[in-house]
Amino acid sequence: MKSRGSTPDRLGGYKGNYLNAPHGAETEIYGMGMYTELLLKAQLKDEAPDSVRGVLRFLFNKGAEPEELPNHPFFTLDRWSQIGRCSSAYHIPWTDSHYDEEYGYIFSRSDLKNYSGEIDALLSWIAPYLRGEDGMCIGWSWYEESIQPTLLILSGGAVTSVYPSCDQK
Repeated sequence: MKSRGSTPDRLGGYKGNYLNAPHGAETEIYGMGMYTELLLKAQLKDEAPDSVRGVLRFLFNKGAEPEELPNHPFFTLDRWSQIGRCSSAYHIPWTDSHYDEEYGYIFSRSDLKNYSGEIDALLSWIAPYLRGEDGMCIGWSWYEESIQPTLLILSGGAVTSVYPSCDQK
């Protein structure tokens, strides 16, 4: 089926809704779309607010959805709640997520259709609350059709992406 679409952004999502891509941005779309895997291995700062901890319990421990969500664009996206909970047959076909409330450790492997940039939005929201020094790798994002993941690196209170080089022979 031929559908108007856009190209994946730096983490495998689409810039805006792929059905509303600029005129002429034609692409072949087969089935339901592409998945992006997220592996997150990080630790929360001790001073992270309870509202952050509540969201982490929901996403990574299958806890109850918080009654009040933080004020951040991440929580306006349709698939925000699939982070840490969704998987497909295109990557490892199960999720593995856990938030250790005592020590603040977060580990999650999941994948989702990242059309609205859910992964970027999650990282933007959570980065200020993560413990670690600049340059520390906290995981990866791996688009279904890519041969390598994009590494997620802490940098100045944010998360940046590093693209591995494929020049090895």
